[in-house]
Amino acid sequence: MSDEARAAIETAAADGDVIVPAAAVWEVAMWEKRGIVVLAQPAAHWVQDAVRAPGLSVQPMTSEIAVEAVNLPGSFKGDQADRMIVATARLAGGTVVTRDQRIMDYGQAGYVGVLAA
Repeated sequence: MSDEARAAIETAAADGDVIVPAAAVWEVAMWEKRGIVVLAQPAAHWVQDAVRAPGLSVQPMTSEIAVEAVNLPGSFKGDQADRMIVATARLAGGTVVTRDQRIMDYGQAGYVGVLAA
């Protein structure tokens, strides 16, 4: 993770402003199940520990997020989890910290705040 991204997350955490979309939690669990990422412990335990970090909260999936994910403005070519992550950030007025080029391109088009991880 870049120094800039790490500093931004630490600052946001100090203010209690780090929001993790439920879709991101789901995506990490899927990556672990498929062997795309290797976690130090099973995903269920890793997620429990991760979401207890000070200043962090998990944003549950809501009907508003679901509708926003379907109706994102512009042309977003991400998978469904990415659409839900972007929708969550848009509705929360937040910034997505990511290495996903599609999300970064969408942010550079002005549709959501992004910060390269």
